[in-house]
Amino acid sequence: MNDNDVGGASMTAGDRVIGWAATASVVIVTAIAAVISYGHARELVLRYGVSGWTADAMPLTVDGLAATCSLIMVDCARHGRSAPWHAWGLLITGACATVAANVAAGLSHGLVGAVIAGWPALVACGCFDLLLRHRRHRTPTTAAAHAADGMPASSPVPLATAPATAGTNPPSDPAIKD
Repeated sequence: MNDNDVGGASMTAGDRVIGWAATASVVIVTAIAAVISYGHARELVLRYGVSGWTADAMPLTVDGLAATCSLIMVDCARHGRSAPWHAWGLLITGACATVAANVAAGLSHGLVGAVIAGWPALVACGCFDLLLRHRRHRTPTTAAAHAADGMPASSPVPLATAPATAGTNPPSDPAIKD
């Protein structure tokens, strides 16, 4: 099965465009958040006495942890496998650390400053979760997929429900006899 096949049916051009647009959106939002987060984390470690290349590199360890776990999880989602438990655990740890560093950097500007500083990290985590769910639960709406469940291609019934309805007629179908 390749990226153009999901659930045994080929993806439509619209499915591919939406998939790529969602991925591009997550990459852009995450890149922006990473730059902002790096600045906040570097500011925080400098404030606590870390200097030189260590101050430059330390923020990368936090976001690098989250990026590494994210890539493992995307790979697992692409291949229909569950991610290892420690990938989830380390991702949650990295996400909490990056949000905490961002919030701590903004606390010097009060509660509103902390919320504003923490926002990009939260958005990046939320967008990534949406992308994983999107990749794992895509359902193409091709004529062949609907033909398998006896529904017309224009039917709004997603492919994911096809096995439950295969070979049955809806209650309002005039072909149903008492």
